[in-house]
Amino acid sequence: SNICTAQALLAIMAGFYAIYHGPEGLKKIAQSIHSRAIALAKGVNDLGYDLKSSSFFDTVTVHSKSHTQEIFLRAQDQQMNLRMLDESHISISLDEATTDQEIENITKIFKVFSKKEKINKEKTFIFNRIMLIIEVLMNIKNWPKFGPV
Repeated sequence: SNICTAQALLAIMAGFYAIYHGPEGLKKIAQSIHSRAIALAKGVNDLGYDLKSSSFFDTVTVHSKSHTQEIFLRAQDQQMNLRMLDESHISISLDEATTDQEIENITKIFKVFSKKEKINKEKTFIFNRIMLIIEVLMNIKNWPKFGPV
């Protein structure tokens, strides 16, 4: 039947893939995939998102809180195929074709909705305003009304 043929073809292709790359090649591919998954996990975790599990190989599941739908839609707009597990989790699977640039692009999507990023922007804004006030006050002696006559 067609189903048996399709399954046999997959098994044959997997066998040839393993033979072509060999043990060391497969190990190198696996390490590359896992290191990119670690980079992605660290990137989103640094933005304040929790991971569903600290144990993973090629698939990172992120607790995306109330931003799941927005993150998912933004990823689709950018031709990224993420999986929305439920209303608060997004799962991202990587493979040997995944590039560092793609990891960076995925992380940027999460960054848009990150509370840490918003807090950092607010802190920077407040800090800049305080520094401006200090600068003005430090130069008050040069103002015509307050300086020497």
